[in-house]
Amino acid sequence: GHLAKDFKDVLFTLPDTETVLPYFLERVSGHSPDRTAEFIVKIPQIPAEGITLYVFYGNAFAESISSPQQTFDFYEDFSTPGLDPEKWSARVSPSGSALVSQAGLLLDAAGISSRSFQFKGGLIEYAATAETGSEVRLMIRDPDPDSGAVITQVAYASAYSGAQHCIAVGNIVKANDAKPLVASVRYNFRIMVDADN
Repeated sequence: GHLAKDFKDVLFTLPDTETVLPYFLERVSGHSPDRTAEFIVKIPQIPAEGITLYVFYGNAFAESISSPQQTFDFYEDFSTPGLDPEKWSARVSPSGSALVSQAGLLLDAAGISSRSFQFKGGLIEYAATAETGSEVRLMIRDPDPDSGAVITQVAYASAYSGAQHCIAVGNIVKANDAKPLVASVRYNFRIMVDADN
């Protein structure tokens, strides 16, 4: 009963209670009075013995400081018109397209690559829907898309037997959930990378 209904009054701090941590309010579910909020908090360093965080709430005058840009190393929700040329380069086949609309990023016989983000370990989350066709994929690879280097990591979802929802390394399927990709269904993917795993 002390929280704001939209959770805008929530703050996270380090144990000094002064250092406010960046956070992102990812989702709110349920109905009042049993609503649940899910937050992602950026913590600068977590020692082996763990860390104590403080959560502050109950300030009726507080404004939300939820910010995915401040919380994640790289964040994109494709909510602004056009691809940001500072973040992305697009490869589009002659009959394809790469558009940003109210529905998000729409690729047809196309792909996009990050221009500057380097990923060595951590977590990647994304959502994708195959409206037509039979596959969606995320590739983590050599920074130069023209280098011809072997793709080091692939998250791949398709209607193909043996590669329905899988992780592949060097184009070899290492793990697969044998439920075929269904057109027009939104799938949420989470990939954890730790060195070569």
